[in-house]
Amino acid sequence: MGWLKNREGSRTPITLGFLSLAPVLWLLGAAGDGRFPWATIGNRGKIIFSICTATIGSLIFLLKGVGTMEANKTIDSLETRYPGVFGKGRGFSPAIALTGMSWMTGLLVGPILAGVVVEQFEFPKPQLILTLTSILTGLVAAFNLNSTVREKPGPSND
Repeated sequence: MGWLKNREGSRTPITLGFLSLAPVLWLLGAAGDGRFPWATIGNRGKIIFSICTATIGSLIFLLKGVGTMEANKTIDSLETRYPGVFGKGRGFSPAIALTGMSWMTGLLVGPILAGVVVEQFEFPKPQLILTLTSILTGLVAAFNLNSTVREKPGPSND
């Protein structure tokens, strides 16, 4: 994944990750729901649910690390414009801590919020919300993430 992000930048993997997750998230909500008879015959619901869960776990790697990469780019940009603004350490530790805290906060709040939503609505509706959020986030990533790739050092002309 590091090789791909170094080669292509962050835009392509993040966009593909969120857009690939969308149909899997929708299918996860359809598994075992009576409104989708094709997904309830025999053990199909359990099988679909298991495959979707494994697929989501496999696609998450496309989304990892972008927060840290974008935070570091922002720190570099601010440090270039305002030298010394972050002091001696250049602000990378707070940037990495902030992305880690954001991720952990999502892991804490996400299941709680999901439990509340599932109790208020039927199971497929939260999955539909996640599907639409994934599509929207993929589109936002496609249009807003910087996809610059680090230049390879060439031969020295000294």
